[in-house]
Amino acid sequence: MDTMKRYIRYLHSNGNGLNDERAKLLGVKREKAEIELEEIKGGLHRTEDIERALSTMLMNFRTRITAIPAKLAGDLAKMDNQMDVFDRLKQETDEALDELSNYDTAFAAEERGDETEE
Repeated sequence: MDTMKRYIRYLHSNGNGLNDERAKLLGVKREKAEIELEEIKGGLHRTEDIERALSTMLMNFRTRITAIPAKLAGDLAKMDNQMDVFDRLKQETDEALDELSNYDTAFAAEERGDETEE
């Protein structure tokens, strides 16, 4: 009789463990489905997509910054007023920095498959 009680307790304890595992599995499946749904809706992005978009954005920024001297050299050489030179340089650097604040453009370029945005 004592052995039967212990055996029944053993079966109950293993049964609960199995139920716990099933509940965990269902929870994981639900979480996975929610993540996939958010990705489909556009609320989540894969790490690879983010890295590629940031790389594109930073390459565009670098190109834009390194182009400033060639782009402005002629105009700045003609200017006599230091404030005008400052304003023109500030305008160009602000435009380049604005590109960094617009990450949607980099994601859009990635979705189109563009190498660079410009």
